[in-house]
Amino acid sequence: MRFKPVLYALGWLLVGMGLAMLAPLLKALAVGEWRVAMGFALVLVALVFIGGSLALTLRGRGGLATRRETIFLLACIWLLFPIAAAVPIYLSGALEKPVAALFEATSGLTTTGATIFRELGETPRAIILWRAQLQWLGGLITVLGFAALIASRRPEGRGSAQPAQKQSNQARYLVLPRSTLFTVLFVYLGLSVTVLFGLWGAGVPVFDAACLAMSSVSTGGFMPRAGTIELYGAPFAEIVLGLAMFAGAVSPLWIHGLLRRPRRRRRGDSEPLWIAGAILLATVIIALHVLMVTPEPSLHAYFRALTSAFAAAASLVTTSGFAVSQKAQEALPILVVLAVTFVGAGMYSTAGGLKFRRLGTLLRSSALEIHTLIFPHSSLTSGAGGSDQHRLSAVGAVWASFALLLLATALLALVVSGEGLGLSASLLAAVSAIANAGPIYELTSTPELELAPTFAAMSPTAQLALCLGMILGRFELLALLSLFNLAYWRG
Repeated sequence: MRFKPVLYALGWLLVGMGLAMLAPLLKALAVGEWRVAMGFALVLVALVFIGGSLALTLRGRGGLATRRETIFLLACIWLLFPIAAAVPIYLSGALEKPVAALFEATSGLTTTGATIFRELGETPRAIILWRAQLQWLGGLITVLGFAALIASRRPEGRGSAQPAQKQSNQARYLVLPRSTLFTVLFVYLGLSVTVLFGLWGAGVPVFDAACLAMSSVSTGGFMPRAGTIELYGAPFAEIVLGLAMFAGAVSPLWIHGLLRRPRRRRRGDSEPLWIAGAILLATVIIALHVLMVTPEPSLHAYFRALTSAFAAAASLVTTSGFAVSQKAQEALPILVVLAVTFVGAGMYSTAGGLKFRRLGTLLRSSALEIHTLIFPHSSLTSGAGGSDQHRLSAVGAVWASFALLLLATALLALVVSGEGLGLSASLLAAVSAIANAGPIYELTSTPELELAPTFAAMSPTAQLALCLGMILGRFELLALLSLFNLAYWRG
């Protein structure tokens, strides 16, 4: 393990986090929120100083060359960045308790969307912008983290050394090859700007449009004001949000490939189709429910039911959790909400959950095992491709990830149940944190949840446990477990 390249990369990332605070700082100065501006200014200077010192001291150390260095860097990011992001929220006075500020910052960076704020109308505008920025940055870090893990997959260990020239070529990049980095940035930033103008053109105020664009592309779920999306009275904005959440729930690399080669089918194309199918199915169910409780259906009512149902369905399937409309929130039973939220959306995207591709692998593996039990002499494959050893390794990794996700959810639900929550409420709170779909907890309407405490009313212990759950949901659990292997630190 080489710590200097990790610290070198971490230094530049801290500088980037500090510079990201320029936007809320300028917003606070523009509207006269002096205490808020002072908090952002102090943290900005501190992060740039600390990060710049690390980067300049360790310059010339090269980039990350191994998978374990990348995993360690990602662990540092998810543990340290929420703390840095929480400091200006606490210093601004918007939240009085440090744990509450940490919860809000962690929820933002992990694109969970759970919030402590109860009165967004009284929340400083700079803090509202910072929350949306955190989700946008968290989504970008998530996608780049997946890409870095893929790029760093190579044999490691004492007996698997690579030629010095090849290691040198890999280490000249900070974290990722420039082509991959620019591709992700181009798609992610371009999509965000497109959604911003789409929402603005649909009638959403420009500040709200910017915040919603950052939250929807990152499948975050933070609202820039109290209430639901329906209160904007802009049905076309609901369509734009739904499309933005769908785009955020698939890989930016898939979008880039689709833009460059629209007629060429690429491996893994079926996953976005399954996500789209799930959204359309949920849209039909929610729209029918909304129309059933509408007193006087009309053509306008049908159109509004479809747009709100589409946005609500996309919000649920992509683990965004936006509050779209009260009627849409009551359409699905809690078991369906738990199942859909737990599955999540696409691999290598900003969405949380188990992911559609892994669910498909589990189902194919289960079907193959059942078929083998019934017809022991038949020959079938799981469809994973590659050698038998590779297929078994891939299926084993998926089952291990599924088991770890279930275990983490059960343990978190057990901790949260100490707040006096029932079984359904505890499970929903745990799933909403680990699947990074925080608003689902407070938006799901059941008699038991009506009596359950909000995130703001929970104890600091429960809030810290939920923060850990959000981070676990944002990290690859199998990769995280490698940090606890002593052999990982050798060499």
